[in-house]
Amino acid sequence: MRRDIDVLDAQLLDLLNRRGRIVLDVAADKDRESEPRYYRPEREAALLRRLAGVNEGPLPGGEVMRLFREIVSTCRTLEQRLAIGCTTVREARAALGHFGGAVDIHDMPNAESMLDAVEGNRLDHATIELSQSGAASPVITAVPERGLVLCGEWYAPDSDRFVVIGRESVPPTGKDWTSFILPTRHLLSVESRCRERNLQMRAIPVSGRTPLSVVDVAMHVTDPRFACLVDRLDGMALLGAYPDFVTGVCPE
Repeated sequence: MRRDIDVLDAQLLDLLNRRGRIVLDVAADKDRESEPRYYRPEREAALLRRLAGVNEGPLPGGEVMRLFREIVSTCRTLEQRLAIGCTTVREARAALGHFGGAVDIHDMPNAESMLDAVEGNRLDHATIELSQSGAASPVITAVPERGLVLCGEWYAPDSDRFVVIGRESVPPTGKDWTSFILPTRHLLSVESRCRERNLQMRAIPVSGRTPLSVVDVAMHVTDPRFACLVDRLDGMALLGAYPDFVTGVCPE
């Protein structure tokens, strides 16, 4: 059995290097583009969902997701090693969970300087803790003001939610969330519209601000229903659309 494991390990290494060589070919193609995209959250989400659907064990689904996040992360460094900004240890852990370990974590003094660095192309992405004691961090309101977008989410084991901020919008994957900031007075209207369309929705207030809420609806912003959902709601600011968090749990 040990000999069998040794043979399989050698085969796994060969397959991983074959994957890496293909990634290098993809990187060569991207280098010819005027604005290459090295981080593709929509493709990574599709990969993880596909693996969750075909995994037959005995490896648990969550561990399969963790392993393949690391494989994708390591192969991504053959194209570009991402620079991720964080302001706390919790945010750094969330960034490593979301992107995998093959990234450079930059400790930033505060959220404002972190967003400055993403906006100025000195960081590729930032990870912030969105939910704090049941309310959203007020820094989230600066995201649309700077022309930035949400492009991913991550849940810690304690269920606290983190979001990934970048400069580029994410194409639809078929299972997405769209987030936006809304004056709280419009919440009942949005809830009613979501019920009429059988859409999942979640909302949390923004801490320490004029009555604002962060609202998430289970659709991509390019879905025609989204325009109807927010029609005539003054004060709405789009945060971005991103893939639903991939848990690694096999579907029933």
